[in-house]
Amino acid sequence: MKFETIFLQHNDEVVTYRELHSYARGLFANRLLSDGIYLIEATPRFQAIMQIAACWLNGVPFSVLPADKGSLIYRQRIKELRSQNSDVQQNDLFAVLFTSGTTDIPKMVPINRENVVAAYASGKTNYHLLSDEKWIHTLPLNHIGGISIITRALLGRHGIHLLDEFDSAVVQHLLSSDLSVTGISMVPTQLRKLLEGKHISVHGGFKGVLLGGGPVNTSDIMRCKEIHLPVTPSFGMTETTAQCLATPLEDWDNAPAGTCGKPLAGVEVELRADPESPNSSLLWVRGEQVFNGYANWDNSKVFDEEGWFCTGDYAQKDNEGYYYIQMRRSDRIVTGGENVNPIEVEHHLTNFAELLGDYVIIGLPDELWGQAVTLVTTKKEHPDIDKIRAFLSTRIERFKIPKSIQYIPHIPRTASGKPMRFKLCEILSE
Repeated sequence: MKFETIFLQHNDEVVTYRELHSYARGLFANRLLSDGIYLIEATPRFQAIMQIAACWLNGVPFSVLPADKGSLIYRQRIKELRSQNSDVQQNDLFAVLFTSGTTDIPKMVPINRENVVAAYASGKTNYHLLSDEKWIHTLPLNHIGGISIITRALLGRHGIHLLDEFDSAVVQHLLSSDLSVTGISMVPTQLRKLLEGKHISVHGGFKGVLLGGGPVNTSDIMRCKEIHLPVTPSFGMTETTAQCLATPLEDWDNAPAGTCGKPLAGVEVELRADPESPNSSLLWVRGEQVFNGYANWDNSKVFDEEGWFCTGDYAQKDNEGYYYIQMRRSDRIVTGGENVNPIEVEHHLTNFAELLGDYVIIGLPDELWGQAVTLVTTKKEHPDIDKIRAFLSTRIERFKIPKSIQYIPHIPRTASGKPMRFKLCEILSE
């Protein structure tokens, strides 16, 4: 290893791999490595990255606590896990992470070191950075997307350029002028902010934007193609140690808009009919980067006897082998016996975006329909429901059209911008 290679750059501060190894030895010098799960605060971000890297180098399992009041709950759940004779207490344990909690209470996901190594090997077939190159880091550190940037750097011996927050002007400057920056991970909301800039360009050595964390607007992908910004949409979960499907980098300009790509090397994928909705197909995956099961949870419904894991996402596949995520199974709205994909309805409402502010489609309990398709908006002075219904009537089936509009000051979302529909349903049902 080149020990003078930069591991982490943050503003004017630079940490080499030699300095990282020295830090890692010091951090755990007086600590038994069998003490259990090491807790890391998600902020400050520089310190958190250093601690995560040190845990990897020392073989110490960890968990990252979110930077909000909810961290007390996470801390308690890890404490309970520590005190048990659990299957996750093993030498190969890398970290105990939490799902994003978009559909229910966050589950504890034990990730093993072999999962991390397998995920790095599969992703390396798409993006491979050299030792003098850096990957921009703006993602939350208490989720697998942000953590995987660190493990990829450690395993690939390249650098990380850390930003405290996503600033589209700063990112644009780095992409166009810093020749050492050759990649960046983004979620769709960040890409949308970047595309709002008037002049977007990248330097000749820039490799691409790895996009994940939720549904992607096809118009944004088309815009990227117009301005020659290499973007590779992907799909992954905490349970799959980040991306397991991704658009091949060499095909980014020809890949169909709306796809999340193809299975990465070492990942097997199947589409199976959902017994509760035979016309819909659930995405199942298998591979060395897929975890072994949730901690303190009944895993019998998410794994089959051959080790296949049900992602809980409805998906489809085209003739060229590209996959498309349609929606989370738990996001499905069943109204009058008909299935509604809320993401589809939301996409058709983009013409009203300025008038609606932040908005989301959910299904509220209804005595007549079972669930009533409902538009939730953060604008009190929103368009008339009849106007919206008339607009949508020429674009989607009648049963998919919202029956009412509900106002809420703030729509709860995850750190990656995904709406927490189940929480919205709880709030509005109360």
